[in-house]
Amino acid sequence: MKNLNRINNFSFAAIATALIVTAGLAIGVSMPTIISWQQTNIDKLLSQANLSDNPSTKLTLLSQAATLGKNDPLATYTYANYLWQEGDYQASIDAYNNSWLELDYNYLGTLALKAGRYSEAKSFYEKANSEGENAESLSGLAIVEFNNGSVEKGCKYSARAIKLNLSSPKAEDSVAICQIYKGESRLGARQQAYTLLNSYLYSDSLDRLQKLEIKNTKDWLAIALIYSNNGKAEDSIAALKSALEQSPADKDILQKLAMQTKELGREEEAKLYTNRLEELKFNNY
Repeated sequence: MKNLNRINNFSFAAIATALIVTAGLAIGVSMPTIISWQQTNIDKLLSQANLSDNPSTKLTLLSQAATLGKNDPLATYTYANYLWQEGDYQASIDAYNNSWLELDYNYLGTLALKAGRYSEAKSFYEKANSEGENAESLSGLAIVEFNNGSVEKGCKYSARAIKLNLSSPKAEDSVAICQIYKGESRLGARQQAYTLLNSYLYSDSLDRLQKLEIKNTKDWLAIALIYSNNGKAEDSIAALKSALEQSPADKDILQKLAMQTKELGREEEAKLYTNRLEELKFNNY
């Protein structure tokens, strides 16, 4: 009886091993086919999305491509970039986090800064810095501290960043911002405002732009961008209208006004800006 059990156990183990080996070989043989199928379908979805004029359809197709290609950089980047352009910053960051790609924490930190999500930016930059202190992550941490009102901490980070890499543009910017907050900057008021804006310090940049006695079209567009980024659509539209007064034939301003008024359900007003765009196109022919 014992011998019979040994034979049965041996037979079962042998069969199980054979099945595992066979399955492994089958997967190994079919893997190139699976990868080829995956890539073909990702390319098809991206191509369809590129041809689509419907935002909802485009988003769905790009989402499907990113889901199918969690390990595909192009599928992830295209989906995340579209979300970013649509203003869905958190979803854009999540698209990278949910992928199977090796994450670039400095890049994610910059995305979070652009979106005004400073606590997330700090987390990303700290992760990047834990992998090896570098000028980019230190500069990012400096911006976070400046936003929090911690000038001393921000300046310490910027000093370490420039010490690590004297030719780093981000380190140079963080040092320039340190000088602005310390009152040591030689830049003019407008230059200081844009230096802060270029490093995503929106609140302080807005305050300085608003204090400019004479504002040009670029200033009004920057103010509109900051308001829009903060979800203040009405203030953004008001700034865009001020910009339009200075540049009545500016197509970019008209497009922004048409889009933002339409998003607020002001169809008639949006139509006015759209008609002016069409008139400009007609006059150019």
